[in-house]
Amino acid sequence: MFIYKQFLMTWDDLKLDIHTKWKAHWYRNHPPEVGEHAWNYLFTGGKEIRARLFCELWGHLSPDLAVCGELAFAIECIHVASIVLDDTPWMDNAARRRGRDTLHVVFSPKKAVLIASELMDIVRHIWRTCRPPHVSSVVWECLLVQKLEMLAVGQLYDLEKRGTLMELASLKTGVLFELVAEPVALRVGLDTG
Repeated sequence: MFIYKQFLMTWDDLKLDIHTKWKAHWYRNHPPEVGEHAWNYLFTGGKEIRARLFCELWGHLSPDLAVCGELAFAIECIHVASIVLDDTPWMDNAARRRGRDTLHVVFSPKKAVLIASELMDIVRHIWRTCRPPHVSSVVWECLLVQKLEMLAVGQLYDLEKRGTLMELASLKTGVLFELVAEPVALRVGLDTG
């Protein structure tokens, strides 16, 4: 175990460098009044459970390879984008989250949707650039698309008040935890089915 200690990185070990990189990207692409407020809203105050679990799982299943923290960040971006959309007036119309006014209240519902879309652009970039070399691009892209489609179905069920609580939980929350486990499983050659 000691031999691999250099690779057993937690999300807390990786977060600062990853946030610094993507925060700079975010600030370059947004006016200051939107960029700073949106970044702080999106990436402070949350528990980042998915990123933490991703790094822990990777470290335990593939201790010989440095954890791909960028993928952990991408999964957090999907989670945060889903929260932004879920809070909009067309969904739950939540005015506050994590003790702060939601983005659609601060800016507008349209800007909140644009911010969620921009987060998904980051996800797509990270997903493309962090594909394990032994996994085909088709399999890798299909994994992401399938999970995003399931999230959309979960949101639709929620809006239409359809499905059981278990179905909603598996389609909204469970899908993101599948996205924590399946890329790691692909990386180490485990069955994802």
